[in-house]
Amino acid sequence: MKYRDLDRLADIAEAAAAIDLYLSRGTLEIEETYYACRARLMEIGEAVAHLSPALTSANPDIPWRQISGMRNVLIHDYDDVSFVEVAGTIDNDLPTLRATVLRLIERDTLTTPPVHRSADPFGKEFDITPPAPPLDLDRDM
Repeated sequence: MKYRDLDRLADIAEAAAAIDLYLSRGTLEIEETYYACRARLMEIGEAVAHLSPALTSANPDIPWRQISGMRNVLIHDYDDVSFVEVAGTIDNDLPTLRATVLRLIERDTLTTPPVHRSADPFGKEFDITPPAPPLDLDRDM
């Protein structure tokens, strides 16, 4: 799996977990909870829109196009979105999406060998050695 896909899947999982957290503190009838959940649904849609076609076509059970489409509606046609649509998405669609995303992340973690990273991420590109102190010509020797 591409690194970018894995990063986007992590964004989706994080947003779904945030929605669960918000709902553990209050219901969607609370205005702050409702708008926080809507914002996270927008984040999910944005992340989905940047997934590779290879990943989305390999997982046709998830309505990827509709998810990214909902993001567009939430942002651009926000006055046409009903409470029932948001609640239905969270209750009916989000659990399946979250389970699939977590499965994909886990599968990638188990099948991809760890990437070797240098202890110095900048290599020799940046020299952070402090400069030598200036010579003190006034000093008696």
